[in-house]
Amino acid sequence: MVRPWNWKQAMLILWTIVTKKGYYSLGVGYFESREFNGSIKKVEIDTDSDSYYPVFVYNTLCEYVQGKAPTTGLNDMLIVRGVLDDIILKSGVNTK
Repeated sequence: MVRPWNWKQAMLILWTIVTKKGYYSLGVGYFESREFNGSIKKVEIDTDSDSYYPVFVYNTLCEYVQGKAPTTGLNDMLIVRGVLDDIILKSGVNTK
């Protein structure tokens, strides 16, 4: 049985994906999975994407110097941005 939501915590959720297995939420500073079998896992992580950009640039430059094709690129980032924009649009949040 999945425990009820803490409504104060729910206000800090950035997004949630619901599947046949359960809920998967990203909140401010954490990722949480609440599976319908009763399993709840919460992991504290940095959810500010700005902190990951230097790592992305470093890894991309290292791949370039090594003559490797980049693992990911701007086209991938554009796809992700489109998905995130769609989530925001469907949420009804006014971003202006």
